[in-house]
Amino acid sequence: QAARVSCTGMTAPLLLVVLLALLAVDSSVADAVQCSLPEQPHILVYNRIPKAGSTSLKHIGDIFSMEQGRYRRVSSREFFMWGMLSEATQAELVRNITSLAGPSSNPRTALFYDQHVRFIDFSQFGQPQPAYINVVRDPVERFVSSYYYFLRYRSMKRQELAAKLGAQANWTIDECLQQRTQCMWFQDNLLEHNLQTMFFCGHSEVCRSPSAAALAQAKRNMITHYAVVGLTSRFKDTVRLLEHTLPHFFGNATKFIKHRNRNPNKGPGLSKESEAVLRHLNQYDTELFEYARQLFDEKVQQCLTPDILPAPRPSLANDIDNAPP
Repeated sequence: QAARVSCTGMTAPLLLVVLLALLAVDSSVADAVQCSLPEQPHILVYNRIPKAGSTSLKHIGDIFSMEQGRYRRVSSREFFMWGMLSEATQAELVRNITSLAGPSSNPRTALFYDQHVRFIDFSQFGQPQPAYINVVRDPVERFVSSYYYFLRYRSMKRQELAAKLGAQANWTIDECLQQRTQCMWFQDNLLEHNLQTMFFCGHSEVCRSPSAAALAQAKRNMITHYAVVGLTSRFKDTVRLLEHTLPHFFGNATKFIKHRNRNPNKGPGLSKESEAVLRHLNQYDTELFEYARQLFDEKVQQCLTPDILPAPRPSLANDIDNAPP
């Protein structure tokens, strides 16, 4: 269902953008399914969402680019995770990405580019629009994974955070949420909420903060510009969809699925009360995730024969963090 939007206080241009976005996502998910592309893209952009399991997908890209020379892969170390970019910065990034690819007549000069950055419409800057891919994760799982990752697991800032947080560095996520007005990590990371919606929304005016309008724009971009949006919880089927839809970039990729280790420092399970708090705070991400899951299921059914149907989803209170770091 399309999100409800309050029009109070909106300017006419902003209201038009919202209405167009809502109309674009009002059609059935089945109508949005595309099993193959008219032609294989020469540039593929993975604007990866933090803590959604991107490491495993990057591993496959490394094999195909470095060991097999199938294409060029560039992984940017410049993170634009939480803010909107100015038009000038977007234009510069579009130019940089486009310049990294070679002649389209040579498949080996195709580019697989990944970066923590919001969606950018290349056509607004006079360049052909590349194909996009992404992987989404249940927003509660993603938030909790982010919490324990930065506090306990492989974070370069772990010691710096421990010095800043003091005793709070040892708090569980439940303790942090129960005392969230005092929990420094929680207060410093409010932009983590609904982050996936912001990544798909992009940099237009409606994307300044999480809202029903931003959610509608995110859905519209998802069905318009993304060749595949996978699920962290169904990584194998995600790779199979990538194989089918983008054979130049992911052909035979299932042979190289790396064993995905669980985070050994994921912390204790999440209480139902904490889950409810996080679900409320991430209401737009929750709706976007359900929309992406419906689109994913429809695409798997139409385009593939799944090896195994997904099992019933366990309670997050029992097992909160199954994905790779």
